[in-house]
Amino acid sequence: MKLKVFRFRPGMDRPRYDTFAIASRHGMTVLGALFEVQALYDDSLSFRYSCRGAVCGTCAMLINRVPRLACRTQLEALLAGNPGPALSQYPLPEYPEPWDPEEEVIVEPLPHLPVIKDLIVDMTTFFDDYRAVLPVLKEKEPVPEKEWRMTPEAVRELELYTPCILCGACYAACPVNGKNPRYLGPAALAKLWRFRIDPRERDAADRLRAADNPEGWWACEFHTNCRRVCPKSVPPDKAIGHARQELNRMKKNQESGETGP
Repeated sequence: MKLKVFRFRPGMDRPRYDTFAIASRHGMTVLGALFEVQALYDDSLSFRYSCRGAVCGTCAMLINRVPRLACRTQLEALLAGNPGPALSQYPLPEYPEPWDPEEEVIVEPLPHLPVIKDLIVDMTTFFDDYRAVLPVLKEKEPVPEKEWRMTPEAVRELELYTPCILCGACYAACPVNGKNPRYLGPAALAKLWRFRIDPRERDAADRLRAADNPEGWWACEFHTNCRRVCPKSVPPDKAIGHARQELNRMKKNQESGETGP
């Protein structure tokens, strides 16, 4: 099989794609193929990785035009015709060559973020948006002597959102992030909702209002690409929908003179 890899470094007039012949083996991942390219063909190839176990999120990249983790994406599945989730159209790097998905795998950097070198992107904007929602628990008072008690229902709801590994796949797949760089993005909004619904959080209503603006909850167009590409099945679209419903209820209550969320 052939691995076609996006190449760019500062000083180049435009990116290019280099093609490498790889002997695909059972169980070989895209990350494994990149290691092989680096070891046998071109040690200047640059990409990020860390845990190699789909936990850290570091190796997220565009694989066959879909954001995925390179460490868990099997070459065999790609070459067998598994295209990944069907996604709404979002801005992608222009691919200038014919492509045979049965013989070739294309690897590119995540969209919507500046490319530093080859498959490495600058994640500053992504993490700035994440930090903007203050992603830490603000405990209610008084703090219990032993532990907070939570219902099984509350725990199950929280566990929809806590597995996020901040890989940026949802951000890269989001058509809104592609056209509106001020949009907070799916990962930040899912994290904000995670604290909104945490029964230990003292500023739950403020969490909801924190993104009550055109670049927050209301910017989402519900393409659902975020949920489809998430390697941990976090549903940001569900969080955003719930947040909008709650805000609408709060505004109706205020108009009718009622109080409370």
